[in-house]
Amino acid sequence: MSKCKVLRTIELILQVVTIISSILAIVSIVKNYKYKSKLREKAQVYLDEELGEFQDVERKVSVFSPEVKEQEGKVKKLLLVASASLISLFVIRVLKRD
Repeated sequence: MSKCKVLRTIELILQVVTIISSILAIVSIVKNYKYKSKLREKAQVYLDEELGEFQDVERKVSVFSPEVKEQEGKVKKLLLVASASLISLFVIRVLKRD
């Protein structure tokens, strides 16, 4: 197998990895956003019930959940994989020029 064929095969694999990891990261971000929105809504309803007589008090609900932190970690890893794949693709294209 020649050098060009090997580089082309690696390039195709990296392209697939980049696309898949990017799509998974986007899907995870959307799911995480929806989950946080639901939690925020539930927290706001609870806060409104608890502070019913203080309706004029400005309050902003902040949501923390271990599941959210775990999902954010997974998204970061997926984005890291996509970034590494893109950098590798760039290096392979430079090598192919020679």
